[in-house]
Amino acid sequence: NKEEAHEFLDGPPGVEHLYRAKAMLEYTLIPRQKKGMNSSEIRKPLDQSDFLKTQSRLRDSGATDLSASIKKDISYKKGANNANDGLSELTFVGTGSALPCKHRNVSGIYMRMREGGSILFDPGEGTFDQLVRDWSSRDGENLKRRLREISAVWVSHPHADHHLGLVKFLTERKALLLQAND
Repeated sequence: NKEEAHEFLDGPPGVEHLYRAKAMLEYTLIPRQKKGMNSSEIRKPLDQSDFLKTQSRLRDSGATDLSASIKKDISYKKGANNANDGLSELTFVGTGSALPCKHRNVSGIYMRMREGGSILFDPGEGTFDQLVRDWSSRDGENLKRRLREISAVWVSHPHADHHLGLVKFLTERKALLLQAND
């Protein structure tokens, strides 16, 4: 029985099944034959032997050496002016909200690299408006320049709050860039 693995809690009168929440716990509605709680995807905590196996696989695959070489390549001199080293700018356009608003938008991250170019991650609905609010406050050319610099858009997964702003962003960007070329 699927429900045997769940911890039942005492609830208020009239509430028959009250479960303690766990990460990855699912409730299936359809198909009705599978209706109910499903904890098959819940992972048990990583124990010491699992950790050591994972660490060994990382070392054997070369990932540990690659990480060490990347750390060497990124050298920061103590006390030096490193304003232009590595990542030039990281702006959280939104950090999570049910609805986009100017105070707290749905997901969105703008990353500008020192080598030039920038990437927009997870442009949720309202992302473009947040960028306009931030960049237009400085000057109009700043907005156009920064929009031209965006060379990639990354959508981490297909949830609406991570991609609904993409169409508006691309449409408005195209219009502004065409206007700039006239």
